[in-house]
Amino acid sequence: SNLGVFLENQPQPQNPTPKLNMSIVLKVSRGDDLRRILFDELDLSYENILALVCSRFEGADVGNARLSYMDEDGDVITMGSTEEFQEAVRLVSHKSPVVLRLNLACGSEPSSFPPSRSSSSSLCEYDAVSPSPVPCSPSVPKEDIVLPVVEPTVEAGDVATISAAVERIVPQVLAQNAQVEACEAAEEALKTTVNAVAQAAVQFAHALAAAQQPAPKPVSDVVHNGVTCDGCEVYPIRGIRYKCVVCPDYDLCEKCEEKCVHRLDHPMLKLRSHFHAISVAHAPSEQEARAMAAEAHKAEQARAEAQAAAQAQALELARAVAQEQEQASLARALEDQARAAEHRAREEALARAAAEEARAAAEEEAKAR
Repeated sequence: SNLGVFLENQPQPQNPTPKLNMSIVLKVSRGDDLRRILFDELDLSYENILALVCSRFEGADVGNARLSYMDEDGDVITMGSTEEFQEAVRLVSHKSPVVLRLNLACGSEPSSFPPSRSSSSSLCEYDAVSPSPVPCSPSVPKEDIVLPVVEPTVEAGDVATISAAVERIVPQVLAQNAQVEACEAAEEALKTTVNAVAQAAVQFAHALAAAQQPAPKPVSDVVHNGVTCDGCEVYPIRGIRYKCVVCPDYDLCEKCEEKCVHRLDHPMLKLRSHFHAISVAHAPSEQEARAMAAEAHKAEQARAEAQAAAQAQALELARAVAQEQEQASLARALEDQARAAEHRAREEALARAAAEEARAAAEEEAKAR
């Protein structure tokens, strides 16, 4: 039986000390001393409970003893009557088993409570047989909750008000939907543009990197017959041959030229083929050496111009691709905007038709009434 209902149904004047037909555990503390008292049938008289509790503690005098408890708000409540004790029991009556924590103080002793196993020292605690925390106030079953039923009624005079409200709200809702759709379309267009620009940038970077890569060094199998390397004395020189334009007879192979074994202030003539080879017996004159150096310089200049032209062409190609993708993205965005406008117009027409139908139905209902 519910203890709260039991206590409410008890007549106060005729039976001031009712009995509770349920088990209850009293955990009474006095200082560091803690006692546990179990009852199968508890006499709810405060005087009897106080006398019983004092009998369990040595030196406790009923005359100057008092019992107190800590409620769900953490406040220490001192009891002095049967009604207050019954209120303390009611606060823990929803637990199983029912456990009531009390503090016994005699004379000038302060009311103190030992630390509880739960997060607070109030009446709400974790019980040994209940793995979940018990709420501080008894819950009401869902089937006992009765909600009022409100039936909507529409008076005949409210038809015009409802129609005006519908006409005022529908455009606002459509405008909000249009704004949302416009934002979504703009976001999609921005994403498309960003992706296109990113792809164009990647393509441009690849093209620029390819244009800036140095030309691979040609591997030549040309044999310069009759020419010995003056650095490592290999004979004959194979591949690229370097000839000094100052010294009358000085040739180097490619490996020795990379090691800079000759004087740095002497320019070297780079010979890629046997056609340009110069006989050892015929050393070039100063005029011939200058002509050969000018020819080599022109060749290097032509190679640099060709590389610059390739880079410019790659850059122009990347720009054209980016512009084409941007135009395509703009066209798609315009097409999406047109479709969105058509969709909004169709929704507005449907909304107006629905509003007209609702207004006509309301008028018919009003006439019928």
